[in-house]
Amino acid sequence: MGTIRLFGLFAIVSVLVLSSCSRDPLEILPGSWDTSDGGVITFNADGTGTVTDSEYFRYTGFSGEDITDFTWSTNDQDVGADANLIMEFDDGQGFDFTIENPINFSGKNEFSIGVDIIVSVDVLTMTRQ
Repeated sequence: MGTIRLFGLFAIVSVLVLSSCSRDPLEILPGSWDTSDGGVITFNADGTGTVTDSEYFRYTGFSGEDITDFTWSTNDQDVGADANLIMEFDDGQGFDFTIENPINFSGKNEFSIGVDIIVSVDVLTMTRQ
């Protein structure tokens, strides 16, 4: 009987510990991240962001200059991903577009993003600064 109670207590504690491990992108993403292609991307808590020197996120507007500012949000995950990251870029001169990519977290200090994240094709790794 004591073993059953001990197992029950262990099960309850395990569920509480696992449920407290948040993978909510809105909690994890804010901050600056080094990209595996040598750039830096910053996600601000207010849903805005900036990208610097990342080929993966290099978009050129009508003026010929790189668009570095964006707004971001997340939505429900695809199968095999923790969430989808939606980034909206606008050059202020009529050129705007949205990209949506699945993301997978490897903890609170690293995540991967890419169109084919499930098969690891064209995937970028982000590490918290």
